[in-house]
Amino acid sequence: MEKRVVITAAVGFLAGIGTVLAGQFIRESQRLKADTPTASCFVGEKKVPLFELNGKVFTLDDLPQDIHQSFLLAQMDAFRRTNEIIEELAVRASMTSQAGIPKGQDVFTPVLSKEEEIEAYYKANFAQGKNQIPFEKVREAIKTSLDQQKIMTFVAERLPKLKSEQKFRNLITIPCGPAKEIDFKNSSFVIGETSGPIDVVFFTDFMSPRVRQIISPLNQLAKEGKEKFKLHEVYLFSEKEGIANELAKIAFCAQRENPKLYPVFREKAYMTSTLFTSPHAKESQPQFYSKITLDMAKAAGLKENTLTECLKSNQLQEFITRSKKAAQLAGVSTAPAFFVKGRLLALPASNDPVSTLAELVRSFKH
Repeated sequence: MEKRVVITAAVGFLAGIGTVLAGQFIRESQRLKADTPTASCFVGEKKVPLFELNGKVFTLDDLPQDIHQSFLLAQMDAFRRTNEIIEELAVRASMTSQAGIPKGQDVFTPVLSKEEEIEAYYKANFAQGKNQIPFEKVREAIKTSLDQQKIMTFVAERLPKLKSEQKFRNLITIPCGPAKEIDFKNSSFVIGETSGPIDVVFFTDFMSPRVRQIISPLNQLAKEGKEKFKLHEVYLFSEKEGIANELAKIAFCAQRENPKLYPVFREKAYMTSTLFTSPHAKESQPQFYSKITLDMAKAAGLKENTLTECLKSNQLQEFITRSKKAAQLAGVSTAPAFFVKGRLLALPASNDPVSTLAELVRSFKH
């Protein structure tokens, strides 16, 4: 029993360390721009059965709209792991055929962790304090974790070459929701000069850390694909008032006053939103945060009296109502989320969703 508890504790600790290492790998794989799947649910689409109850077969169309995003994100977790396995298998197959490695021999043997690396990891993370865990009890767990990270990095480094020289393509399907007809025109703003025939709707929140991570590459994608698609931005309004809602309201007022002011305020809002410690920080220090948002609006070119009038207007309230309705119909509750060609996409959250979106947009024919 004691041995089981010790091993469980060690594995739990390694899971935490593994999360950090996985984060390092994700950043590395983004830098290397590893291949992203080009196939999507738009190709050969059909209603996929989920379960049967009392003789009726249920698909995602039959599920309540408010859980579509949660369901798709769960699918994305499985999709992401499957994607990693496929990439690893492709690298294995390539190395086996090129190097003539005998069948049954592990092609990754040269990159696996060495004994001195395992011991160094143990000394840095386990051989400290009074309650030290014996090396022999955690050695295999440490080796497994280090080997997995080394293989992931090895695969990420070789994917670009595999793609260019051997034309590797990942053919698994990106999960997406059922087709819907939703009018976003009166609840969204067009980003940049995008004017293409394909509507890409981006659900956003100024306070979302994930949105801040992708906003720069998304802006670049809007520039590169401006003739391919039209990128709409829809703000998610929370039922509980806070900084995120206030910034979205000011964004509307900037657009209403002068469309040229909107991109200026938008950029300042995304850059400055890191000052706010939480989506509802205004509740604790309302005067301080109200001054910041007002200064941001003025810096973007909005006059204080114009802003005050706009924030009290019926037009703003109608805009908020339309925005909430659009998110509800799309089945979106958290940002970032993308709605493409009438379908909610489950783009990878821990990978680079913009790269995947770019691949998807490039695959569209119109």
